[in-house]
Amino acid sequence: MVRCVKFPIFGCFGHIESQTDHHSILSFVRRSGVVPVRRGLIILPQEERNMKRLTLVLVALAAIVAIATPAMAEYSLYGSVRVKTFYVDNDKNAVDKQTFTLELQPNTRFGAKVKADNLGGHIEFGLKAETSGVYTRLAYGTLKTDSGRLLVGQAYSPYFSNASQVYGDDSSFAGFGNLWDKRNPQIRFDLTSGLYVVATKVVSQGNAIVETIMPKMTVGFKSKADNLTYNVGAVYQTFDTTGEVEVTSYMGYADLALKLDQVALRTKLHYGQNLSDLGMFSRNSTYNTTTDKDTSSYGGWVQAGVGMATVGLGYVAEDIDGAAEVDTQMALFANYKIKLAKGMTITPEVLYKDFMDSSTGADQGDELAIGA
Repeated sequence: MVRCVKFPIFGCFGHIESQTDHHSILSFVRRSGVVPVRRGLIILPQEERNMKRLTLVLVALAAIVAIATPAMAEYSLYGSVRVKTFYVDNDKNAVDKQTFTLELQPNTRFGAKVKADNLGGHIEFGLKAETSGVYTRLAYGTLKTDSGRLLVGQAYSPYFSNASQVYGDDSSFAGFGNLWDKRNPQIRFDLTSGLYVVATKVVSQGNAIVETIMPKMTVGFKSKADNLTYNVGAVYQTFDTTGEVEVTSYMGYADLALKLDQVALRTKLHYGQNLSDLGMFSRNSTYNTTTDKDTSSYGGWVQAGVGMATVGLGYVAEDIDGAAEVDTQMALFANYKIKLAKGMTITPEVLYKDFMDSSTGADQGDELAIGA
């Protein structure tokens, strides 16, 4: 993966001292010739909209940050352009296929962070391929108190953490030990003691959600002891699916990171029930409404980094109640981050996935990816 990270898009406009600064931004937009501006509205001729869509969003983001932030607020804009180029030999389920990709990754992004006294905000947009457009990745506000921090909006789940594995749009072992349910609306409170409680929108990648009576609930604790950082917690979710059948999911997790002089170690472990119904991507872990059978799931990933080099291993198992075999799969990677310039890196990687055996005992093939 080739990545240009955290470069300033517009620079920093500085503090907003008066209404004059708001007019200055609009005047800048008007003088730039990008779009005509009238009474706070940004208007594009129909024939120019597609060509200038990205420019419009960037200018609008700058204007929103400048106009919405209180006096003397601190704010910054950032961006990250990510490109992938991989050769892939896929032999999954007896279908042998070789492909070469050179594409813009959908996790290319730009955003803004704002801070004013005990208030904060973060908004981030993603850029997909030409026809997919702009989408919202992060959008939340925070309030800091003596007791801790309150977060309201769309953010990452507390049990997600990035591994260094990059193939698959920086997939970070998703489906191979990591816990990925995207970014969802939530209300989160982190106490200064390290305890946190999160109420999140109910989501499912398994059974359809028909009725809910409570949010997904997460309770955890995170702290640091010398060179060791840890995050442990538990998640619970329930909803009704078709036929008024109740689907219940739960999960426990532990995330440990150890930094030594030249070596960085990290691992994440989990155990749970019906994780697809809990919203986890790339898992075969659902409640069977016909047979009234649950799926018990466990797994994790571990990686070790020395300097700019990292190796890692991920593994998951889905124990479907009543199935002939446990459905398992694993992944192994090695990569090396090369810094081309300040804010620009390339990460060559070799990744091997073994899809191992299905719940019926059938061999599910493997996949090899080489690229950056």
